[in-house]
Amino acid sequence: MNRSMRRPFDSANASTGGLPGAQVAALGWSRHSQQICRRAKITMKLFLVYTGLILAAVLTVQQGRATQPSLPVSMRVFQQVEDRWSEAINKRDQNALGLVLSPELIDISASGQVRTRDQQVAALFQKDTEPLSLDRRVLSVRVFGDMAVVIGAYVEEEGPHEKPARRNGMFTHIYRNVRGNWLCINAHSTSAQEP
Repeated sequence: MNRSMRRPFDSANASTGGLPGAQVAALGWSRHSQQICRRAKITMKLFLVYTGLILAAVLTVQQGRATQPSLPVSMRVFQQVEDRWSEAINKRDQNALGLVLSPELIDISASGQVRTRDQQVAALFQKDTEPLSLDRRVLSVRVFGDMAVVIGAYVEEEGPHEKPARRNGMFTHIYRNVRGNWLCINAHSTSAQEP
């Protein structure tokens, strides 16, 4: 029998050194339990090292994802975009308007008028063509990769300063994410009918 395959508590295979069989068996178990403890310590150390390596790898991947431009897609984000758009119209700020409208924009107003981005920006400088104030509220956002569909409600006041008309309605805006910025590529508004 191979020496490594001997059972340490087997008194017939162990050198007794003049010890009774029970003491030899106890010594064998003691050596065996010491070996088990050493192996358990080594196993535990390896487990801790491997766990540490896996944890470090996971954290590195998570940090790598955090440094990539993440696209926080939520109603709050699109409400901020809509607020910037409304504020640009209210203040007649063509630069701010250009930051939320895509060059490919097609805008269909509640009256059925079709405008491009350039026409929308040019309309800021025409009197009585844009509302005196515009307020939009996002009701729903659906995201499909780098595209998003935003549905909401609006309230606008338009007309002469002396007698502005108030109009309510719904809008649907389609956005595309371009290098981390959401730009509107299509807009459609409908006016709510008075009962």
